[in-house]
Amino acid sequence: MKINCRYCGELVSSSDERCPSCGAVNTDYIRTATGQPTTIRELEDWYRARKLPPYETTRFFIGQNQSDPRCFGIYQDANGDFVVYKNKADGSRAVRYSGKDEKFAVNEFYQRLKSEIVNQKEMNARRKTNSNTGKSRRKKKSLDSIIEYVVGFLFLLISLGTGALLVGHMLGYNILGNSKQYTSAYYRYEDNFYYYSKPNGWLVYDEDDRDWNRIYKLDKGFLNNYEDYTSSLQDFENAFDDPYTAFDWLRDHPEIYSNSNDDSNSNSYSWDNDYDWDSSDSWDSGDTDWDSDW
Repeated sequence: MKINCRYCGELVSSSDERCPSCGAVNTDYIRTATGQPTTIRELEDWYRARKLPPYETTRFFIGQNQSDPRCFGIYQDANGDFVVYKNKADGSRAVRYSGKDEKFAVNEFYQRLKSEIVNQKEMNARRKTNSNTGKSRRKKKSLDSIIEYVVGFLFLLISLGTGALLVGHMLGYNILGNSKQYTSAYYRYEDNFYYYSKPNGWLVYDEDDRDWNRIYKLDKGFLNNYEDYTSSLQDFENAFDDPYTAFDWLRDHPEIYSNSNDDSNSNSYSWDNDYDWDSSDSWDSGDTDWDSDW
């Protein structure tokens, strides 16, 4: 379905996330996630959502034409062709695909990237196994010392937590971090926009900085009746002249963005969770096969 961009007036497809003429966000965008990315932009989103290391570490460059040896890449050239390539160890280039079919090009790159993630995970598992086998046992601390340390630490945490809650209550604020289960969504209270995500807590939108900031205390009048202040992405977009900087900030933080219950926000961040990268693992591109064509 074709519609008019509300910023420049040019026709844009409902399947386009942004207007191809002016680059504005298409508010009528219909998301059609099929379980894998089909565009370079979706591929970038998928990569960020998996929390993969930087391109320079993985050697998989999305949207970039790199000339360095030992790298994979996908980009669109000046003629509009989508190019998928591999620069081998000797610097020679093997072109996997070059043509107009973006979906096909993305799939070629996507499948190779997933294969490499599996390879890296297997190598990490082997390294950990070898490390644990060759590691000498450390001398154990006495049981009494461990119990004494744990009890003291827990007592300190309980004391600090109780004090913070009492001070917050006296000031009329609710110190966040309790066990109450809030709903991931947008909220508007006293001319401020708030956003809650289950793993990250509360954010407040700063109109001057056009950014979202973590907030650790909120007015009890809001929290005690927070559901009465539920808002929407559309309300947020209509409240400011240019909210997209903040909206894009959420897109660039998939661990927050993916927990929204706003159906208009549902997208590809739930794709392929088996390929999520563990921050405790290390990516060693030396384990990658750089001599073959693909």
